[in-house]
Amino acid sequence: ETTALPEKAALREAQGTLAYLNTLQAQCRQAQPALPAALEAAQEARQAAIDPLFPGLDPEQAGTQAERDALLAEQLSAKGRSAGALGAALPAGAGGLCLLAALLLRQPILALLGIVLLAAGGVVWLLLHRRRGRDAAALQAVLSRYGADAPEQIRARAQTYRVRQQSAEEAQRAADGLQSQLQGLQQQYEIQWRQLLYFVRPFAPEATDVFGVSAALSRALA
Repeated sequence: ETTALPEKAALREAQGTLAYLNTLQAQCRQAQPALPAALEAAQEARQAAIDPLFPGLDPEQAGTQAERDALLAEQLSAKGRSAGALGAALPAGAGGLCLLAALLLRQPILALLGIVLLAAGGVVWLLLHRRRGRDAAALQAVLSRYGADAPEQIRARAQTYRVRQQSAEEAQRAADGLQSQLQGLQQQYEIQWRQLLYFVRPFAPEATDVFGVSAALSRALA
């Protein structure tokens, strides 16, 4: 029994679907070579964005950490500058004046007081020296952790991390977008192709590929 051919309008519409399939196939061929490069670029950007000083941190968290450490470095640096010899100079100077007065006035008690003040000045100087050493060591520990020479370089490192994280996100979005586009094109192709075969098979069961479907539609329209 011969299957009746569809109406001419339906056949021409099927030819339009076939042309659209060719367009989808061309778009897929264009997108496919670009996808591996986009995925590789995203992977490289992710690797470049890794900083062992900010493990698992987003740019905001990294900025907060860096700002805290930069402020600490600034405080330690300021303490090192301000912890001068004034605290030791005052008692030492007073002790020197007492000794001078003791010599001039021949007052032993002033000499004793002067010796005590000089000793106090020495103790204060020693304590200040030790504190400066501890502050300097703490400052160096903070700076060396970031490979920095100054607090601003700590902030700069966090900013570099932010920029690289943003670049990695942009590269990943581009790769995801291209992959989604390719999958969408492939899905459209499969849906349109199945519908076209369902339309053609009743009057051309031998049609199994694009060329066979095209030939069947041409014969039906002849």
